[in-house]
Amino acid sequence: MTSQLSFFISLSTSLIGVPRANNGFSKLISIIFPPRLTSQALFGIACTSFSVPLCIDLYCQLRLLWIQRQLDYLNKLVDHRTLMYGIHKRKLDKILATKEEVRRDGEQWQKDRQDLESVMEFVLNDRELPHYPDDKDDDVVRLLVWNQQDKEIERMFSEIKAFRKEIEAKIDWVEKASEELNSSTDTEETEVKRMQDKVSRLLA
Repeated sequence: MTSQLSFFISLSTSLIGVPRANNGFSKLISIIFPPRLTSQALFGIACTSFSVPLCIDLYCQLRLLWIQRQLDYLNKLVDHRTLMYGIHKRKLDKILATKEEVRRDGEQWQKDRQDLESVMEFVLNDRELPHYPDDKDDDVVRLLVWNQQDKEIERMFSEIKAFRKEIEAKIDWVEKASEELNSSTDTEETEVKRMQDKVSRLLA
């Protein structure tokens, strides 16, 4: 017990910075306090002196581990953000290109419609038959020519109608893709804000 007491007295005085000379401090403590109480007190001081740095070191290690995990999570968010940025950019480029196609197709559709209207106006108002002096049956010729003209009008009308459906399908796709892009962009902005908040907490 005496050797342990001397060890803890020496250890505690060295840790708390109390000057010693020839174990005078330990002798003084032994005179003032009972040996058992002195031993317990010095043992408590020594344990505290050991445990406090260990607790601080453990806290720092746990804190660093938590920060490292948060940084790993932020790195994943950054990678995801970079990936989504590329996806959004490609989708936006496709939307803009489709809008340009719709604009050009709309102009072409207007031109085709005007051509059809001109043909129909000619057929209804100014249609004339070529003169065949040697042909005795003008009615047969008239019916053949008109039938060909009617088929041409029907073909043009069918093409214009199908072309219009293609344009409408592109317009519908652009509207839907734009809504999806806006929704995804809003979600990404929310994630970016969360990421910025996490960075702020890490730096605090």
